[in-house]
Amino acid sequence: SAASFHGLLRKRNVGKHKREDIEKLRDSVISQYVGYVQQHRGEWDWYVSFDYTHDAKICWDMQRFLEKQGIRPIPVYHSGQDISWFERYCKEGYKIIGIGGTVQRRGYAGIRHALDQIFDIAAKYNVKLHAFGITSLALMLMYPWYSVDSASWVKVAAYGSVLFVDAQRGIVSEMHFTDRNATGKT
Repeated sequence: SAASFHGLLRKRNVGKHKREDIEKLRDSVISQYVGYVQQHRGEWDWYVSFDYTHDAKICWDMQRFLEKQGIRPIPVYHSGQDISWFERYCKEGYKIIGIGGTVQRRGYAGIRHALDQIFDIAAKYNVKLHAFGITSLALMLMYPWYSVDSASWVKVAAYGSVLFVDAQRGIVSEMHFTDRNATGKT
């Protein structure tokens, strides 16, 4: 839902609209999301909070708001936020937490430092973690993720390629399968 919201903002040229218009759109998307989840939640193992911003307080308040609407999504902690927010979710008893924002950290060492802290706390509370936006094979295999997703796999496929694990080199590689590019020109 948050990704859809940001897509709508881009389509509607957000800079040309008033703050009230953006807030109305946000509220409409949230309402539709709650309705959709209420109708379909039995089809999924879990679903995710509406983390339309990386502001930790807003994410926390949104989590609480959605729960008051009768749904209990897994919260999303963005690794750039103060680590106390992550621990707060753990203390509240959430058993699965989504981890976003790792790709926005600068450098592999920064990502590793953030993930080391997160996994140390998660282990203490027996919390499972889902990674958003991690394609790095090293990061996928280095940590005991519950699950991982990344749009890179789909985006690469849209351009006629497939990502695969190159076991000899220990990396994720790309293999191209078409002689046409995305514009249709050879």
